Amino acid sequence: ELRNDVVIVREDTSVTLSCFDSPPTSSVLVTWKMISAREDRWSYLLSANCIDGKTKECLKLFGDRTFEISADASLIFRATAAAQGRYSCVVEQDDKKLQERTVLLALIKLTVTPTPPLTVDSTLRLAAQVSPSYVAAWGTWVSPSGDQLHTKISNDTGGLLSKVPRITSKDNGVYTCRIRIYGNSGMSVTEHRVNVTVN
Repeated sequence: ELRNDVVIVREDTSVTLSCFDSPPTSSVLVTWKMISAREDRWSYLLSANCIDGKTKECLKLFGDRTFEISADASLIFRATAAAQGRYSCVVEQDDKKLQERTVLLALIKLTVTPTPPLTVDSTLRLAAQVSPSYVAAWGTWVSPSGDQLHTKISNDTGGLLSKVPRITSKDNGVYTCRIRIYGNSGMSVTEHRVNVTVN
């Protein structure tokens, strides 16, 4: 089912989806469209003329979302929950399709409880939620010192949970969630970081 590239980003951050592997040398029309997880038809987002690999920047409002096309025809937007789905970039010349690239945008939500700064001796809970859950093949949390933490994986929900009991000030630092995703170019690992402070 996964014939497309998978891009996984943190919810509510900015995402850039690229259209070309190598930019075209002639004038082409670039069209971006998307199909969300809950829909069964593609929605048109925006089109731009691309001359010698460069487009004029353009902005489009789509419902309550803003899409921007960059100079190299990449699509830029905020990765809200509604943004999850497949994105397609179609490149045409004289009404002939030259290439189409489809990307599945998956979201990851990271939560740290209790909310930092944590008090000494409390239990730190690190949770990651990948959506859609089927893109995550495997995942783990890694401590600031580089140790893999025991991570409970729930395949049906795409959740990863690690607990660090009785934390001390030595547990301060950046924790990394590593996720291996299914994609068309074999397995790739993405890393997402959270900072934990202990009082």
